[in-house]
Amino acid sequence: MSESETMTFSEAFDAALKIRLLSLYLSIAAIVILGLTGWLWWTKVSVDPVRVFNGMLDNSLSTSSTTLGMSQAPSGENVAKESIQLQFGATNAAHALTTISQNGNTVVTETIGTQTADYTRYTSVKTSKKDQTGKPLNTSNIQNVWAKTTAQEAAESQNTPLFKQTVLGIGLPIGSIPVPMGNLNYDQRASLLEEIKADNVYVTNYAKMKKGTVNGRLAYAYPVTLQPITYARMMQNFAKAMGLHDLDGLDPNSLSSQQPIELTLVVDAHAKQLVEIDYARGTYKETYSNYGAISPINIPKKTITNAELQQRLSVLQS
Repeated sequence: MSESETMTFSEAFDAALKIRLLSLYLSIAAIVILGLTGWLWWTKVSVDPVRVFNGMLDNSLSTSSTTLGMSQAPSGENVAKESIQLQFGATNAAHALTTISQNGNTVVTETIGTQTADYTRYTSVKTSKKDQTGKPLNTSNIQNVWAKTTAQEAAESQNTPLFKQTVLGIGLPIGSIPVPMGNLNYDQRASLLEEIKADNVYVTNYAKMKKGTVNGRLAYAYPVTLQPITYARMMQNFAKAMGLHDLDGLDPNSLSSQQPIELTLVVDAHAKQLVEIDYARGTYKETYSNYGAISPINIPKKTITNAELQQRLSVLQS
């Protein structure tokens, strides 16, 4: 083998090595570029305020569960707090814990609401009231006793069952949840989101949006004006998509005299999930957490009627 041939092999080896190194450098560069692109997407594009707000609306309509916390600012000695776990999908249900403190008395109730009935019990009753003999009230006859109210009984007494009350609201133009929560299919979700956009249900002031943190996570606080008529119309269609017909007879135009409602919606920027609603300058707030967390809801097997529970309360208060 000649020296020229040896040099040719050596040069070929060096060239192959250079190509391998160049390929390695290009691969590393591609990984770096992809990483930078992902980082820019995560820090800039993904958390664009408009994208985050619209993503929150979409996610709110496609959640299997959430926990809603409600608190009323103290008025004198009166305090009210409530936590409601909502589940959507194969089982639509609500599980509520309510604490009411008034004039030195504190009552805690637990309610399980399904599509067909509500189950309620007093888990704690603390009162300074005395009975006719001057002794502390004996509340054992009402405490930890489950009372059942069927949907028909609720309708006859003009009461709204817990699940419907929470999801659709106590009364329009604004209900318990100004942003509809549920687990709709793709077509239902797309139709409702298009309606929200076309009717401008939520007038969002992006210029006055504020950045902050909630539980250590980036969050946006959006000043929002809610339009009563368009909101009511949207909630009608949402209720139908959920298989609920309680708003079928509502005429949204009957709310024409209602003033727009000002509120602040706080959204987790990365998760695009609603985390807080602030009404009336802090006098009433709602918080949202535990999205997607499903906890077993055990329906009580031993119950009394709601009428029986009310009778026991009457005897206790007499």
